[in-house]
Amino acid sequence: MLSNLIGNASHYGRDEQGHLDLTVTATPGDDQLVVTIEDRGPGIPASVGARVFDPFVTAADSLKRNPASTGLGLALVKRTVERRGGTVQLQDGRSAGTAFVVSLPLADSL
Repeated sequence: MLSNLIGNASHYGRDEQGHLDLTVTATPGDDQLVVTIEDRGPGIPASVGARVFDPFVTAADSLKRNPASTGLGLALVKRTVERRGGTVQLQDGRSAGTAFVVSLPLADSL
């Protein structure tokens, strides 16, 4: 799950010069672990954002960056997280970049 999200950030989260600014944070709470994977690349278009976890959904420009993309990675991330009792969300309202927030029950996260 984390490998997929970090890999996506590496492929798609680079700025126009090819630089990658990636932040991964993990914050334990009383009953859950919250992991945020954030990049400062071009972001996900709003037209795709609502469907980003649907199978086979890709942004048109993402295929330019990674033509081998199948559009299955985020759907599998969501399924994996939910099977462990957690949630994964695409952070809305960002002016640039992309951030995914994963929350997992703490007992399953260790």
